[in-house]
Amino acid sequence: MYNTEMYFVAPKELAMPLEYVCSQDKHFDNLDEIIEDTDVLYVTRVQKERMTGIEGFDFSYSVTLDHMKRAKTNMVLMHPLPRVGEIPPELDSDPRATYFRQMKYGLNIRMALLYAMIGNV
Repeated sequence: MYNTEMYFVAPKELAMPLEYVCSQDKHFDNLDEIIEDTDVLYVTRVQKERMTGIEGFDFSYSVTLDHMKRAKTNMVLMHPLPRVGEIPPELDSDPRATYFRQMKYGLNIRMALLYAMIGNV
């Protein structure tokens, strides 16, 4: 609808399933390849506790200070929280880091949805 191009960065074993990917979207193994071209970087963590047979996987897909130095000055860095090493705390003061606002807005939306569902009691 908005003519966007999505870049998915993950190890091949954890790549986005093709049924969820549009033809213009691309897969990458390394954030270094696309960080300069990224407008919004949405980072998640691999939930190892929900997976089996993950021995040997590379879970070192974290955003570094070097990534942020090379990123656009107006890029938006998002994360659903809680984080487990994907984003170092040193990036919290970066104006592009929006995950704390994202968390606050999500709470407000959930409150509004609950109110709309149960009505004025």
